[in-house]
Formats: sequence, structure tokens, C-alpha cells
Amino acid sequence: MNSPKIITAVYQLQYYLSVTAQPSNAPTPLGGNGWYNAGNAATLIIPDQTINETSGSRLAFNGWNVDGATNQTGSSLSLMMDAAHTAVAQYTQQYYLTVQSPQGVTSGQGWYNAGSNAQLSVTTPASPSFGVNIVFNGWQGSIQSSTQSTTVLMNGPMSVVATWRTDYTGLYATIAVIIAIIAVGVWTTFRRERNRKTST
Repeated sequence: MNSPKIITAVYQLQYYLSVTAQPSNAPTPLGGNGWYNAGNAATLIIPDQTINETSGSRLAFNGWNVDGATNQTGSSLSLMMDAAHTAVAQYTQQYYLTVQSPQGVTSGQGWYNAGSNAQLSVTTPASPSFGVNIVFNGWQGSIQSSTQSTTVLMNGPMSVVATWRTDYTGLYATIAVIIAIIAVGVWTTFRRERNRKTST
């Protein structure tokens, strides 16, 4: 103390950023929890838009929730630290629907949010030959249904297969008609021939 001194203690105002992810098994965003100087920007980044869990199951990023309100949907979030904030990276559970068929054209295969109803269908294939039809026999697998267009509740990975049967009714009917025509022709010819012999 060789002269008068003035000492001032200087404090920096800081705010805390709490970062979580929902559901609980989703990855925590990069940037994480911590204290930030007032007025600085905190940057958070999700590792991926989709997180594969198991075959047919994934988490899809659905956006950021800041202080209880939806903020934005991009993979990164820049947050001005003008107060304490809570940021939540929200993911949606999704399941994959596999739709297969040896005949026709299917629709509906893809990813769906858990708990949603997926619409699936299959077209009827063209007849392979005259009098022969391919008839839809029902869906097998994760659901059983007898209609070509149906819905499935996506409460897990789903896989369905369309089954078919071959219908020969038209062919058999055509053959029966031909046989009947031939029989009538033979009988008519026989009658004419007998009448001709009788008249002579």
C-alpha cells in the first residue's frame, strides 16, 4: 500500500441452459447443459435427423421445444441466452410397414408414426389366360384381412403379404358351353341322318 487503491469486484451475469431429449432414449443434442454469459448465443445440434433403433424401428427428429413452446425444426438451434432456458430435442417414434405381394402392385409401404393407422392396398393383376382369373385371398402376417384395401395400427414394425388363388370358373364354364354345343351338333346331325334314312 504505497498509495490509495480502489479495488472493484466484477461479476459476469450468466444464465443456465438445460438441454434434454424426448423420448428418454433419444440422444442428447451436442452443445449440452451449461452456464452461458448473458447475451451470448448457445448453439445446439442434433446428431442425426433419424436414429435407427432396431430393424423397422427408429426415432425421427420432430423439432425443438424451448421453454415449453415449439421453436423450429432445423437440425441446429441458436439460442440467445438472455434468461435461463430449457431446450428439448423432440423425436417421434416411428415403425416401418413392409407390404409384399407376388401379384399386382402394392401401396402403403414405408415409415409411420407410432400409434397411427397405415393405409395399404394391392391391385388385382391381369388375367394370365382366357377364362383364368387371379383372385385376392387375403392379407397374412401382422394382420389378417380379406379386403384388398385395409388399415393397420402401427404399434410396432409390421409386415404383411397379399395371398392369391387361381380361379378357373370362367375356363370351366367356357369348356362346358363348347361341349354342350358339340353335343347338340352331334345330336342334331344324328337326328337328321336317321330321318334321312327313315324317309328313304
